[in-house]
Amino acid sequence: MPFLNAMNDYFLKNLSDKIKAVLTAKAKDGQKLSGVAPFGYERDPQAHTRLIVDEHAAKIVQRIFALRTEGLGYAAIAAVLNDEKIMPPRLYYLTRNKKHIHSQTSRIWLGVMIKHILHNEIYCGHTVAFKRKTISHRDGRTVPRDKSEWLRTENTHPAIISGDVWDAVQRRNTKVKAHYSSRKPQPALFSKIIFCADCKKTMTFCNKNYICRTHADSGGSICTRHSISETVLTELIFSLIKKAAEKTVIDEESIRHELQKNRAERRKKSKAKAARQRGELQRRLHALDAHAEQLYEKKLCGAISAETFTALAIQTEEERLAILDKLAQLKQAPQNIPYIKKMPVIETADKDVIATLIEKIEIGEKQTVDGVKAQDVLVLLR
Repeated sequence: MPFLNAMNDYFLKNLSDKIKAVLTAKAKDGQKLSGVAPFGYERDPQAHTRLIVDEHAAKIVQRIFALRTEGLGYAAIAAVLNDEKIMPPRLYYLTRNKKHIHSQTSRIWLGVMIKHILHNEIYCGHTVAFKRKTISHRDGRTVPRDKSEWLRTENTHPAIISGDVWDAVQRRNTKVKAHYSSRKPQPALFSKIIFCADCKKTMTFCNKNYICRTHADSGGSICTRHSISETVLTELIFSLIKKAAEKTVIDEESIRHELQKNRAERRKKSKAKAARQRGELQRRLHALDAHAEQLYEKKLCGAISAETFTALAIQTEEERLAILDKLAQLKQAPQNIPYIKKMPVIETADKDVIATLIEKIEIGEKQTVDGVKAQDVLVLLR
């Protein structure tokens, strides 16, 4: 059995090396190896690994670069395209090729899409391949390659953007990146649990305020700000929790029953998700057990040294213990009563306590009612 395992592993390694050699040769020849053609191009019907210009989309790409040279930011460019009802890349591809449009497909341009286009050298007519790599022939997961390992081939297809325009845009991109990278990161107390009440997207933290991410990423062309100060929100949240704490002191059993009831309702909704997570973790556990047996067999047949076996075995065991810990966490039900009872004596905001007590916050848009400004805030406790 150890000999057969060793031969199988050798066969897989040899096959992997041959495939990589073929892909490398094609990449050096400037061929488009995988994936959908970038926005602005389409695959040549006569030579599927070659790119030709999509004239309609290419004009949009040229406009994006022109707007960038005029000084517009990513989100501002997205706002211009959204105002003109121009389809974003994915939606354009699916519509043009008469394919099914999934409900999750973005209908609007976002700043991240603009950024991706403005940093993609393919629009100069050059192909850059092998930006990512698989961990090994046994592990198909991919990780980023160092930039020095990228394979760059020039003049592989028609250019949409001239070299001068590209250089001007990259100078601006570098300048903007240097400006933002010099800023200190802003810790946000309610990140990942605060959402826009209208578009249901997470809110982003900027200048001590939370604003709708869709509004920010689309340059203000989609949804509205839904802005709220972190200071105001913190005061509101602590006020709600302290009221719950006072009620808990009076009738702890009633509160505990209410929490358990709410948790049971949420557990029904998240049961399928938890089952998927447990299944994935269990499959990974089985894979680790098989990997550990394979390591032992390799050690016995001399394929690896005792030192290598020990190091790999320790690494495998650490991952196995981490997975077991995650499985245990999935089975645990948080007990929030002690945290609620502590709230009257907590004087400073604590992200861990907030994450423990609060499941979700939804922020509505500010409105003026009878001359008074008002804003709906929905807080869902765990």
